[in-house]
Amino acid sequence: MNDMAAGMTRIGCVIMASGQGRRFGGNKLMATLTGKPLIDYILQATEGLFQRRVVVTRHESVRQYCLSQGAEVLFHCEPERSDTIRLGIEAMADCTHCMFCMGDQPLIKRESLEKMQRAAQTAPDKIWRFSADGVPGAPVLFPRKFFLELADLPAGEGGGYVIRNNPSEIMEVNVDVCELMDIDTPADLQRIEKILVDFD
Repeated sequence: MNDMAAGMTRIGCVIMASGQGRRFGGNKLMATLTGKPLIDYILQATEGLFQRRVVVTRHESVRQYCLSQGAEVLFHCEPERSDTIRLGIEAMADCTHCMFCMGDQPLIKRESLEKMQRAAQTAPDKIWRFSADGVPGAPVLFPRKFFLELADLPAGEGGGYVIRNNPSEIMEVNVDVCELMDIDTPADLQRIEKILVDFD
């Protein structure tokens, strides 16, 4: 009996934090959002939820901040998005599943991550992803059977490559549309800051 059949699901988390931020004009993950770095939001949302959690980054400032918050960091200088995913999935060797979270989605709710973890227990061989109003997005949770494919992506590809190759394997967890919002530009940062301030 395998781990998942035995109810021993072990879910790891890779926080993707290696983007160059070209549209933002620099390292957006350390940009200030309501008084703290953008990367802090996903750190707080994911804290304590996973068997193992690792931040994969090529930014020294992100590495230092995440370490200061007690997060495990995998620091690298590889050029491609596919490299970031490969390094992350290699760190999840002891897990039955891996959830990939983006470092630039500050409105993700902790309870939504927990909801996806529970959903994965009901269909542990499926790929699970967030969806809002029929629009799919991240985070995405992959079972172990896709780990080798994720570790061997074509240069520049991300998890979407595996999703496109396996459309019958996709399941969705419905979340609030705001949770799919990411920050690519300074205007995005300002818009999300207004949402956070108005919510408070």
